Amino acid sequence: MHNDLVLIIIFCISYMILTLFFTTGPMKDHIYLHLNHLPPEVLKERLPGLLPLKAMIPMQLFLGLWLLERQLVPLFMGANRLGANSLLDIVVFGRACANRVAEIHRPGETQKPLPKDAGEKTIAWLDKIRNSNGSLPTSKIRLNMQRIMQNNAAVFRTQETLEEGCNLIDKAWESYHDVKLKDRTLIWNSDLLETIELENLLINACITMHSAEARKESRGAHAREDFTKRDDEKWMKHTLGYWENEKVRLDYRPVHMNTLDDEVETFPPKARVY
Repeated sequence: MHNDLVLIIIFCISYMILTLFFTTGPMKDHIYLHLNHLPPEVLKERLPGLLPLKAMIPMQLFLGLWLLERQLVPLFMGANRLGANSLLDIVVFGRACANRVAEIHRPGETQKPLPKDAGEKTIAWLDKIRNSNGSLPTSKIRLNMQRIMQNNAAVFRTQETLEEGCNLIDKAWESYHDVKLKDRTLIWNSDLLETIELENLLINACITMHSAEARKESRGAHAREDFTKRDDEKWMKHTLGYWENEKVRLDYRPVHMNTLDDEVETFPPKARVY
């Protein structure tokens, strides 16, 4: 199937799912997958091991969490999220990294001496999280973050939802200071691991939300219903998000429009049209 046709199907189905997504269930957080019309033999062949279906299947979506990955891939894939990203990482960037290491380092070289307090800052950070004794469990903060990203930073966005999202996700980060861990051990501590992961997710969520609010255009997975067109004159640039003093700082860098050699012809920017 032609790549553009695949994108059309994904785009249209995603929009329909999102439309239903905010109207189904008491928490407005799922849709129903209807497979009852399919013959049992087809389901057995295509979805082996699935129990006989007598009702619709509730499906919960994690659009906000997808978004974190979808913002990164266009840097490498030219906004094509259907490609072999792992192969790209290993073959292209892995090789480039190895070549660079070989250029600047030689076997037997001495390393710069470590400062006397090397690692102490990291240990202090770990112990602070491990001994957190607030009032909010990790799961509650994580669920709040998930709902904010689903409601305010899904694929289809508006200025109103994004501005509200910036305010809400900043408050979600503030609530992280009130996190509570029950397990303070150092052996197989899943409570500690999940809380460390939550800190990383919250930081990325804050940067994602503020980056999306600032970008007044539609491009790839970033679809603004109030700015429906791609604006190459103002926004043909990469967003750089920095986490400084528990706040988001945004910067930008230009898009490299030419290849490094003449082996591959440069592909000019092209609007996605259906």
